[in-house]
Amino acid sequence: MRDVEENLDDLAALFDAPPAPAQVSAPSDFKFHWYLNNVRNKIESNWRPPTEDRKLEVVVRFIINNDGSASDISVAKSSGNSTLDNLAVRAVTIASPFGKLPPGFSGDKLEISCTLRPTRR
Repeated sequence: MRDVEENLDDLAALFDAPPAPAQVSAPSDFKFHWYLNNVRNKIESNWRPPTEDRKLEVVVRFIINNDGSASDISVAKSSGNSTLDNLAVRAVTIASPFGKLPPGFSGDKLEISCTLRPTRR
């Protein structure tokens, strides 16, 4: 019984962990998860919000072109804080280029949605 209690404590600690600073999503038919992880890591490395308010989030949409460059970077859902929104767009802008789209991907561009939260890991 003791093992079960310890496991529940570990599980509770996971729920208290801060959410990831960035989540990146692409159309469901995009199967190159390693590429999305690289995009997320590059954006996170440039995401330095001045606050740590886990309730705030900003969604930035953009296109990754075949050569890895980003275009049409815009705020799709505002956090309600213009400074935070601008920093989110800046994080994506600075992170670009992301590297050429993967061989085997049939398109010439990829639409990305990135949710950024002011948390620290």
